[in-house]
Amino acid sequence: MFKQILISLVLLGLLTACNRDTNVDYPNKPFINYQEMNLSVGKDSLGNPVVAMDLDFDYVDGDFNIGGSIPNNEYGNVNGAIALSVQKNGKIHLLDTAIYNNPRFFFIPKMEEPGRSYENDSVWIYPHSLNEGELKVQLLFDYPMVEYNNGDTAVISIRIVDRNLNFSNVVEVEQVVKF
Repeated sequence: MFKQILISLVLLGLLTACNRDTNVDYPNKPFINYQEMNLSVGKDSLGNPVVAMDLDFDYVDGDFNIGGSIPNNEYGNVNGAIALSVQKNGKIHLLDTAIYNNPRFFFIPKMEEPGRSYENDSVWIYPHSLNEGELKVQLLFDYPMVEYNNGDTAVISIRIVDRNLNFSNVVEVEQVVKF
């Protein structure tokens, strides 16, 4: 009898310890973390040269409400923004809006369940669970933009907002981009 009680207590302790690891207390404010950037050169539908910049992030959100429409949003149906700056002569400048629509707003689609991907234009989101997953954003640059950059440092700032208007942290990605 003593052996059965001891085994039961050990099993109960193991189950409790395993359960503790899965009950992480995530904040309701979204948090994004930069992972990597990939560049590829290709052509658009008219055959013009373009550069695709793929940005990968991880995210956490305690109330699983990233994505979807935000009521009364002054910018329209958007829930994320990317600003592109360049370094010229040692100083960071927001890229001229005559050359590039800056900042560029994007829409993250509403997620219904974890374990499946959601896509909207150049944004993909992959919820691994109710509270965390991956966010991928693709920026396309036409040839004049490539010539303008000329290998300088590009600084990209990204921020998202959830449906309760909780703004995420601002992530700045700085990387030398040589074309």
